[in-house]
Amino acid sequence: MSTRDSIPFLTYIFRLLAILSVLTTLVFIVCCIYLQMNVQTIKHSPRIESSIFEDYSYYENLQIPSLEENRAQIISLIRLLVYGFEFYWSRDSLKEERDVLCPEINTTVKVKFSSDHRAIYHADITFFSHLLRLGKMRTWKDHLDRRRKRQRWALFSLEPPIRSARNTTVHWGWRYRTYHWTATYNAESDIPFPYGKFVKDSSYQNESTELYNSKPKLLAFLSSNCNMTKWPRLRFVQTLQKYVPIDMYGKCGTIPCDWQRGCENDLKQYKFFLALENSQCEGYITEKFWNSLSRYKSVPIVWGARQHDYELVAPSHSYIHVSQFKSIKQLARRINQIGSNEVEYNSYHIWRKSGHIELLSDWSTLPSDGHVCAAAKRYQEDMIKLAKTNKTSFRDVNGKDWLESCKVGKDQVERKLPIPEIQGQ
Repeated sequence: MSTRDSIPFLTYIFRLLAILSVLTTLVFIVCCIYLQMNVQTIKHSPRIESSIFEDYSYYENLQIPSLEENRAQIISLIRLLVYGFEFYWSRDSLKEERDVLCPEINTTVKVKFSSDHRAIYHADITFFSHLLRLGKMRTWKDHLDRRRKRQRWALFSLEPPIRSARNTTVHWGWRYRTYHWTATYNAESDIPFPYGKFVKDSSYQNESTELYNSKPKLLAFLSSNCNMTKWPRLRFVQTLQKYVPIDMYGKCGTIPCDWQRGCENDLKQYKFFLALENSQCEGYITEKFWNSLSRYKSVPIVWGARQHDYELVAPSHSYIHVSQFKSIKQLARRINQIGSNEVEYNSYHIWRKSGHIELLSDWSTLPSDGHVCAAAKRYQEDMIKLAKTNKTSFRDVNGKDWLESCKVGKDQVERKLPIPEIQGQ
C-alpha cells in the first residue's frame, strides 16, 4: 500500500476513534445522571421523609447511658417497621401507622406497615414477613451494607419454614449476619407469636369440668387441605377410621363446614378432636389445637410438633399425643376406653379450673401491642449489651434456628404414617 493510499485509511480510523470517544463520554454522563437520581430518590424520598420514619440522625447520635443509669432512659422512642406483612382482605382496614405506648419500659414505639424497601433504612427494628420475597441478591446485599449497627432485623413468620422457606431463608454467604432475632409461632422464639396460649387465672376455680354428658359424639376431624401436607395426614385419619368412628368435616370429609358459617356448634358435641398439623416442625402448634381446647371444649389428639413443645405451652393433662402409642390400632383402643369412661374423660378437663385459653383470632391485627412492647424491650436489652461488649449476635435462620426446625427425613419422603397401623408392621 502506497503512502497516498494509506492516508484515507488512517483518516477513517481516527474518525472511528473519535466517534467511540464521544459515545463513551455520553454513556458515562448518562450513568452519572442515573446514579445521582437514584441516590436522591433513596435519600430524599418525600414519602419516607414525610412519615414517622423521617430522620435517623437522632438514633445515630444517641448516647447509650451507662448500665448503672435507669434503664428506662436508654431509648424513649423506637421505630418498628413491619415489612411486607399484608393480607388482601385487610388492605382497606389496616392502619398503616400507629403509636404503641409501653409503660413498663417507658417507651413509645412508632409502628409502620410497608412494602417499600426504603423504609428499612429508617427503622430501629424491622420485621421481615414471610409473605414477601426478599428481592434480588444485589438489593439484599445493599440492605445489609447500609444497615446501621443499632438496627435490629427479625425474621417474622407464622408459617413453618417447610412452607415458607423460599421467602424466609437468606443467601448462604449471609447466613450468619442477617437476622438478629426470630419472631415466629415457636414459644422459644425471641419474640413469640403463638396461635394461642394458656393463661393461669384463679378466678376460674368454679369452672365446670363435667363435660362428658354434654358430648354425645366421639371423634371429629376438620380439614380442607387434603393432600398439601408434609405427611400422609388424610391416610392416617382414614386408617384410624377403621377402628374408631370419625366424623369428617370440610372438603376432606363428607360433612360441609363453610368457613364463613363455621361449624363450632357441631364440633362442640364431640369428646375428641383430631388436631393434626400439616407439618412436623418445632413449636408449630396452630389454631387446630387451641380451638379444640377453647371453642369446642374437646380433648385434642395431636400430631406435628414434638411432645416437648406441647408440654411447654399446653395445660397439663389436656391432650393426647400420637407419639405415645405404638400403633394406630392401639391409639383407637385408647380413644374408645377414655370415651366410654366418664370419670377418666372429665379428668382431661380439670385444667379448666386453673385458667383459660387466649386465641390469636386475626393475623391482620399483628403485631399486637404486646408483641410490639416485647420487641421494644428486647431492643433495649440489645442496646445495653452493645454498649457493654460492642458485640452483636445473629440467628442461623438457614440452620437450627429456622430451616432445620422441621423434620424432613426418610419417613416424610416415603410418605410413611407416623405410627404403623398395627404394632410390628
